[in-house]
Amino acid sequence: MNGMVALVTTGQHGREQAMAYFLQLFHKRERKPGAQWDGLADVCADLWPQEAIEELGRAYADGLVDTGSIDWQDIQQALALGQQGAMQRARYRDPLISGLAKNTGWMQCFHDQARESNR
Repeated sequence: MNGMVALVTTGQHGREQAMAYFLQLFHKRERKPGAQWDGLADVCADLWPQEAIEELGRAYADGLVDTGSIDWQDIQQALALGQQGAMQRARYRDPLISGLAKNTGWMQCFHDQARESNR
Protein backbone atom coordinates (compact mmCIF):
# COMPACT_ATOMS: atom_id res chain seq x y z
CA MET A 1 0.00 0.00 0.00
CA ASN A 2 2.87 2.37 0.75
CA GLY A 3 4.16 1.76 -2.76
CA MET A 4 0.89 3.08 -4.15
CA VAL A 5 1.22 6.18 -2.01
CA ALA A 6 4.73 6.74 -3.39
CA LEU A 7 3.45 6.38 -6.95
CA VAL A 8 0.67 8.90 -6.29
CA THR A 9 2.84 11.45 -4.50
CA THR A 10 5.39 11.35 -7.33
CA GLY A 11 2.71 11.78 -10.00
CA GLN A 12 3.03 8.28 -11.46
CA HIS A 13 -0.44 7.09 -10.47
CA GLY A 14 -3.77 8.81 -9.89
CA ARG A 15 -4.94 9.55 -6.36
CA GLU A 16 -8.57 8.77 -7.19
CA GLN A 17 -7.71 5.24 -8.36
CA ALA A 18 -5.57 4.57 -5.29
CA MET A 19 -8.28 5.80 -2.92
CA ALA A 20 -10.91 3.71 -4.73
CA TYR A 21 -8.71 0.65 -4.21
CA PHE A 22 -8.16 1.48 -0.53
CA LEU A 23 -11.93 1.94 -0.05
CA GLN A 24 -12.47 -1.56 -1.48
CA LEU A 25 -10.05 -2.94 1.08
CA PHE A 26 -12.27 -1.73 3.93
CA HIS A 27 -14.89 -4.22 2.71
CA LYS A 28 -12.58 -7.06 1.70
CA ARG A 29 -10.38 -7.29 4.77
CA GLU A 30 -11.28 -9.55 7.65
CA ARG A 31 -12.59 -7.36 10.45
CA LYS A 32 -10.00 -8.43 12.99
CA PRO A 33 -7.50 -5.98 14.50
CA GLY A 34 -4.08 -6.08 12.91
CA ALA A 35 -1.30 -4.25 11.15
CA GLN A 36 -3.25 -4.34 7.88
CA TRP A 37 -5.81 -1.94 9.38
CA ASP A 38 -3.09 0.34 10.75
CA GLY A 39 -1.51 0.43 7.30
CA LEU A 40 -4.81 1.13 5.60
CA ALA A 41 -5.54 4.03 7.94
CA ASP A 42 -2.02 5.35 7.38
CA VAL A 43 -2.16 5.31 3.58
CA CYS A 44 -5.59 6.94 3.61
CA ALA A 45 -4.20 9.72 5.80
CA ASP A 46 -1.20 10.09 3.47
CA LEU A 47 -3.44 10.70 0.45
CA TRP A 48 -6.03 12.79 2.37
CA PRO A 49 -8.77 10.65 3.93
CA GLN A 50 -11.87 12.62 2.88
CA GLU A 51 -13.46 9.80 0.85
CA ALA A 52 -12.66 7.18 3.48
CA ILE A 53 -13.65 9.09 6.61
CA GLU A 54 -16.81 7.04 7.30
CA GLU A 55 -15.01 3.72 6.81
CA LEU A 56 -12.11 4.91 8.93
CA GLY A 57 -14.53 5.98 11.67
CA ARG A 58 -16.08 2.49 11.68
CA ALA A 59 -12.66 0.84 11.77
CA TYR A 60 -11.62 2.95 14.76
CA ALA A 61 -14.97 2.42 16.52
CA ASP A 62 -14.63 -1.36 16.03
CA GLY A 63 -11.12 -1.32 17.50
CA LEU A 64 -9.51 -2.54 14.28
CA VAL A 65 -6.82 0.18 14.16
CA ASP A 66 -4.13 0.33 16.83
CA THR A 67 -4.25 3.93 18.07
CA GLY A 68 -0.64 3.55 19.20
CA SER A 69 0.25 3.22 15.52
CA ILE A 70 -2.00 5.88 14.03
CA ASP A 71 -4.40 7.79 16.25
CA TRP A 72 -7.72 9.29 15.18
CA GLN A 73 -6.11 12.71 15.71
CA ASP A 74 -3.65 11.83 12.91
CA ILE A 75 -6.63 11.27 10.60
CA GLN A 76 -8.18 14.58 11.64
CA GLN A 77 -4.86 16.37 11.12
CA ALA A 78 -4.56 14.92 7.61
CA LEU A 79 -8.09 16.17 6.85
CA ALA A 80 -7.21 19.63 8.13
CA LEU A 81 -4.10 19.76 5.90
CA GLY A 82 -6.19 19.32 2.78
CA GLN A 83 -5.36 17.05 -0.13
CA GLN A 84 -2.18 18.79 -1.27
CA GLY A 85 -0.91 19.30 2.27
CA ALA A 86 -1.43 15.68 3.29
CA MET A 87 0.28 14.40 0.14
CA GLN A 88 3.16 16.85 0.55
CA ARG A 89 3.68 15.65 4.14
CA ALA A 90 3.72 12.03 2.95
CA ARG A 91 6.21 12.86 0.20
CA TYR A 92 8.49 14.63 2.68
CA ARG A 93 8.20 11.96 5.38
CA ASP A 94 8.86 9.00 3.06
CA PRO A 95 10.92 10.27 0.12
CA LEU A 96 11.30 7.99 -2.85
CA ILE A 97 14.77 6.48 -3.20
CA SER A 98 16.07 7.59 -6.58
CA GLY A 99 19.79 6.87 -6.17
CA LEU A 100 20.46 3.54 -4.51
CA ALA A 101 24.22 4.05 -4.11
CA LYS A 102 23.74 7.51 -2.63
CA ASN A 103 20.97 6.40 -0.28
CA THR A 104 22.74 3.26 0.99
CA GLY A 105 26.37 4.39 0.78
CA TRP A 106 26.42 5.27 4.48
CA MET A 107 25.98 1.60 5.43
CA GLN A 108 29.06 0.05 6.99
CA CYS A 109 28.90 -3.06 4.80
CA PHE A 110 29.63 -0.94 1.71
CA HIS A 111 32.60 0.74 3.37
CA ASP A 112 34.16 -2.64 4.27
CA GLN A 113 33.85 -3.81 0.66
CA ALA A 114 35.40 -0.61 -0.65
CA ARG A 115 38.44 -1.00 1.63
CA GLU A 116 38.90 -4.62 0.59
CA SER A 117 38.69 -3.79 -3.10
CA ASN A 118 41.32 -1.03 -2.70
CA ARG A 119 43.90 -3.50 -1.37
